[in-house]
Amino acid sequence: IGASTALRNGQYFYGYESFAVSYAWSERLSTTTSYTVDGIRYEDDSLALLEDRLSHLISQQFSYALNKNLQVVGEYRYRMTNYDNVSNDFTSPYVLAGIDHAWSERTSTTLRAGAEFYQSDRVSQTAPYAEFGLTHAVSQKTSAHFYSSLGFDGAQLGDYDSRYSLRSGLTASHSVSQRLTLNGGVHHVYSDYEGNGDTVESITEQQVNATAGLAYRLWNNVSLDAQYAYTLLTSGEESREYDRNRVSLGLSAQF
Repeated sequence: IGASTALRNGQYFYGYESFAVSYAWSERLSTTTSYTVDGIRYEDDSLALLEDRLSHLISQQFSYALNKNLQVVGEYRYRMTNYDNVSNDFTSPYVLAGIDHAWSERTSTTLRAGAEFYQSDRVSQTAPYAEFGLTHAVSQKTSAHFYSSLGFDGAQLGDYDSRYSLRSGLTASHSVSQRLTLNGGVHHVYSDYEGNGDTVESITEQQVNATAGLAYRLWNNVSLDAQYAYTLLTSGEESREYDRNRVSLGLSAQF
């Protein structure tokens, strides 16, 4: 999510890894501690100057089961992002509460809401943070997932002091046969960029991304993947606007 609108052009290397440990203290009470690291490096020097960065996210979650289908959750997160070449470093503590609920064997939801305390080299702000997810098994062969999140975004800031974004999307997959699976999705990002009040004016941006693809299982653990993606970004700053078509082929393996 954090890099999706920064991949405008140029070659890049993006890495993401997450680790979590959970412990059940009783039949109802459990805790989960997690650590996530992600970063991006651009080949183009002008992009690398503004966007090369590394982020760390630590989370502590407490979950209490009211019944077999409903859990209430309290969570604290701390994100720290360091830029290599510009003064856009920031930290974001989060204080959140929410629920995880299984409505049926086919449908489940997750909700987190609270406050985010965004502090950077340029600005200090507090704003609501929320995320929502809905997963539904349409049939044994078809599943769909909807997500939405609201909060500060540290990517593609440039000369802007902060960026506050609403992201949402819908993805689906369908198994045509034991070997062939189709997938697709539509995603939308609305962002408010805050200027510095002097030389940079505040703007808004909207991005739409649509994807369609397939996965064909060659062997038990190896699949051939094909993907098409279309991206359109409109902005209050005309020089930032673009549209892009991307086709990719690849192999995936499970061990």
